[in-house]
Amino acid sequence: MTGFINSSVAVIGILALETCSSPRAPLPPAAPELRTNTRSSDASCAKPTDAAGRALYEMVRGAFVNRRIDSGGARFIELKPVGAAAPQAVVVSSDVYDTAGRLEAGHSIALFGYVTNADAGSHPTFSCIEF
Repeated sequence: MTGFINSSVAVIGILALETCSSPRAPLPPAAPELRTNTRSSDASCAKPTDAAGRALYEMVRGAFVNRRIDSGGARFIELKPVGAAAPQAVVVSSDVYDTAGRLEAGHSIALFGYVTNADAGSHPTFSCIEF
């Protein structure tokens, strides 16, 4: 958990430095985690790659179990990944959390989180959902 927090703090710090150093800087084209993408079965989530063809997203697929908000306000969706024995909870955007509120347990979903650098090793907030 400490590694996740340190990685998150580092990513936020880098983004803050970039934003502060260039006023009104546009969003980089490969940074969909800064935008909210909530999709359903009639559309698909973006699957960007970098110049070397490496994925700029993380995806987890499984059966929806439930959703919850922790005492700090973070929103989670718990799902049972395909082939896994135990459910997994992942941090999601508020839009994805709200969209998941209409799902019944067992519904198949895929969650997507986006990064700006394939080498960063960060674990992004999942900001897009496919049914």
